[in-house]
Amino acid sequence: GSQSLSMRVLTGDHTGLLKVVTVEKKCVEKKFGVQAPERDVEALCWGPGNNQSVVVAALKNGTVEVWDVENERVVREYQGLEGSVRGLEAVGDTTASVLVTCTDRGTLEFRNPEGVVTERVTVPAPVSRFRLDPFNSLRCALGGQENDLSVWDVEKKEKVFQAKNLPNDRLRLRPPVWITDLRFVPRDPNRIVVGTGYKQVRVYDMKAQRRPILNLEVGEHPIQSLVVAHDGLTYITGDSVGRVALVDARKGQVLGSLSGFGGSVRCLTMHPTLDRVASASVDRYVRVHTLDTRKMLAKIYLKGHLNHVLFFDDAEEQEGQEESVPQETEKEEGRTRANVEDAAGAVWGTLPEIGGGKKNKRQKIDDPSNEDDEKAQGKNARRTRGKEKA
Repeated sequence: GSQSLSMRVLTGDHTGLLKVVTVEKKCVEKKFGVQAPERDVEALCWGPGNNQSVVVAALKNGTVEVWDVENERVVREYQGLEGSVRGLEAVGDTTASVLVTCTDRGTLEFRNPEGVVTERVTVPAPVSRFRLDPFNSLRCALGGQENDLSVWDVEKKEKVFQAKNLPNDRLRLRPPVWITDLRFVPRDPNRIVVGTGYKQVRVYDMKAQRRPILNLEVGEHPIQSLVVAHDGLTYITGDSVGRVALVDARKGQVLGSLSGFGGSVRCLTMHPTLDRVASASVDRYVRVHTLDTRKMLAKIYLKGHLNHVLFFDDAEEQEGQEESVPQETEKEEGRTRANVEDAAGAVWGTLPEIGGGKKNKRQKIDDPSNEDDEKAQGKNARRTRGKEKA
């Protein structure tokens, strides 16, 4: 049949390989790049004007490579970036393009197609994440550890917004700041959402105030990656142990999570038109979920620890076409942590409970640091063991 192109993603891993993956067929269509130490893919972006025949990759060794995806060859290469690349954007169109890079040391550089640095700006460091506003490429935002969110005018090279920390807590201690990822919110040019290394999601409204209008704790672990759904009302966060949570922007609460992850989620990205989110994880799988049903449409094992993923903007004829994805084989399933935990849970469930229900009543203690209670629990346990022996 004349089926349209299926969903495709492009991934970058910790060895320097880039792979084009067909989601429906679960196969690697193309693989290019050189595997070598210090060639971790630190950032990926499409070519200028979202040109998807070209992909730009920033590597750990300070090189930026521009790849022709169709012919699998490097068309340009820029050397000599110092530090880790925390932001990479290709702006403009094929006639006049600019490559923007920002390193963790706060060096923001603009390169013309020949690779000549036309402008260099020093921004506050350290930088964990830098992004250009996708809806207005004259604005950019950045932040890092003890470097709160700031928004800059790219043309004038000046700061247009500086976030202010939350007030001191009741012990008069200043809340720590560590921005790990940030996104401009679609449909609202004044809103920026950030994820932090202290497991918070913070939303800033630049027109309203400098402090966040929402500060929400999500899960128990540092947030590594963040993306905003097309409606701008749902934020998807991925943390360092593989919990991917959905946050409702209006209610300011966690709606639920996407399942099936077995390691730190390094990158989340939305499909350009559909309600699909792709994730790159250290557990070596790329996964695609649908947001409305939270169902995993596919997961593909790609051998390397994945750092980045991009969606191709492939048109689809049939909306329901991607729902009929064949289920994962048992072998693949066995690799995930969730299954191991389920199996362990089943084993523990078959074991009898020791000491009946009495002990649990005593264990309603919120503060585990209370040593007296722990001693008391130990005595109770010894008593129950004594009874059983008797």
